[in-house]
Amino acid sequence: MRSIPYGYEFKDGMPCILPDEAEKVSQAFNLYLSGESLRAIGRKTGINRNHIGISNILADERYKGTGLYPKIVEADLFDKVAASRKKRKSEKNRKAYSTDRPGAATRFTLKEADHHYEDPFREAQYIYSLIQEKE
Repeated sequence: MRSIPYGYEFKDGMPCILPDEAEKVSQAFNLYLSGESLRAIGRKTGINRNHIGISNILADERYKGTGLYPKIVEADLFDKVAASRKKRKSEKNRKAYSTDRPGAATRFTLKEADHHYEDPFREAQYIYSLIQEKE
């Protein structure tokens, strides 16, 4: 995982724009507004990321020049892409991730551990044995 956004590098402790990558980021925003899919954007720009990686680029406000990072994308373009992403999600009836939907956290409990093992494998087996399905 990268510690700084695609399109930047650190020099002398400060983020600087990588011109080639920054051009690809700018292209990605424009391609999204023209109706391209996330996968197609990655392919056309040469950004070697999956669709989630491209989505993360389009959602990262640091590209507007907020805080420490210099601007790669105009705020107006970023805001248009954000509105378009929201519209596409609602048109395709996609729901944003929600923490209140049922999942493992609501179906299982973990008993209190009263043993600890030096061997990480035995420790993992022991912790796994403490998982109980809720009734």
